[in-house]
Amino acid sequence: YNGLLMKFQRRFANNFSFLNSYTYGKAIDLNSDNDGTVTLTNVYDPGYNRGPADYDITHTFTSSWIYELPIARNKVYGGWQVSGIMLWRGGLPLTVTTTTGVQSTGTGNRPNRICDGSISNPTIDKWFDTSCFVPPSDLTGTYGNAGRNIIRGPGAFNIDASLIKNTKIGHVATEFRIE
Repeated sequence: YNGLLMKFQRRFANNFSFLNSYTYGKAIDLNSDNDGTVTLTNVYDPGYNRGPADYDITHTFTSSWIYELPIARNKVYGGWQVSGIMLWRGGLPLTVTTTTGVQSTGTGNRPNRICDGSISNPTIDKWFDTSCFVPPSDLTGTYGNAGRNIIRGPGAFNIDASLIKNTKIGHVATEFRIE
């Protein structure tokens, strides 16, 4: 794993604080199984399986913030805060496979890649150009040339927000949340 992590933080001042972080990373392995063993498609060429790990996410950005509203701050009906958390990340890698494996090996196979495979406007029904991948011509001992995890799936974007009312009853602070 190689990565770069950047963090931008503003501690609570002037009724506002935030914490933003960005990670640029690359995880590469031969097999992402967690059972302690490595299963290779082609045991005679371990490099054939080398590629982005199944859990590799290139870009991740997170942000959290809180803002204390200045409206009636010292009044009974004051004490409101707005806060939120945002996540944006790139997609996980996908491996293109064929339905027919190399004969007599008992393993699956990857196709030959004849063009990039990316499309400009991917949809849930068609995430990559399937015509860029063709089965190997000889299935008796030829593995396809398409690499492991060469296509990226959809990324993720999520925002959660809260409206919070802090109220002091006697000497006890009470908090009401709407999330």
